[in-house]
Amino acid sequence: MSGTEVWAIFKKLEPGEYRCWHERMNIYGVKLRVLACKNHKGDILYLAYHGRAEKAIRRYALRWGCETMHQAMKSRGFHLEDSHVTDTGRMTTLFGVVVLAFVWCCLIGEQEEDREPTEKLAHGYPPKSLFRRGLDALQRALRDLGFGKRTSGPSFIQLLAAFVP
Repeated sequence: MSGTEVWAIFKKLEPGEYRCWHERMNIYGVKLRVLACKNHKGDILYLAYHGRAEKAIRRYALRWGCETMHQAMKSRGFHLEDSHVTDTGRMTTLFGVVVLAFVWCCLIGEQEEDREPTEKLAHGYPPKSLFRRGLDALQRALRDLGFGKRTSGPSFIQLLAAFVP
């Protein structure tokens, strides 16, 4: 299908469905298989891959989780690169602590969402990720702990309970 736009091939895709194109396509000079899947909100993901479709979707889901964690560790949360740590041992320790903090923030974000659900915006997504909600709650609790005051959110001790099942 030389010259055919990918979106045109998959334009009749239904929500919750994924479909693979039956032949490999030339994408920027590389022969790849292409699949598309549509979520229940109507967003379409196009994925170029080698191998089996099911395996490609699973890999992409794992990659997406890694990408969001990477964003949280860098520009959207902890600003890990601002530490300027270069020693391998220290970097390993710092990375381990930041990963624990990331998981803690995600757990707190889930608790905050259960406690006070957020309204979705016009595009169907919440205004903040669960990580961001958790990080904001943790920052408030730590700030309040330092000043000995109490806001409407959970206390630092209550946030520690996120690790208790």
